[in-house]
Amino acid sequence: RSEPNERSIPQWCYRIDEDENCYPHKLAFASSCVDIKMGQEATSLNSVVIHQTTMVLLHKPCLRPTGLGLVTFKVDYIRVPVGCTCVLPRT
Repeated sequence: RSEPNERSIPQWCYRIDEDENCYPHKLAFASSCVDIKMGQEATSLNSVVIHQTTMVLLHKPCLRPTGLGLVTFKVDYIRVPVGCTCVLPRT
């Protein structure tokens, strides 16, 4: 195991979000901290997801009458969960 999410404590897994109207079409979202011993989602761990703001391009239909079938791109920024970390409980 060489990936950071598999060597970290807590470990986490990724789900791939696909959207053909967005570039990039696929983004990896960190989710579900994993219990190392059980290999399942760790609901008892005190872990927090770490986010990063990522720029994406959204396909939009061209609004000009002469632009039928053409698309434009709109820049957007989304928060992507990129990993998990352990934290002390709030008191």
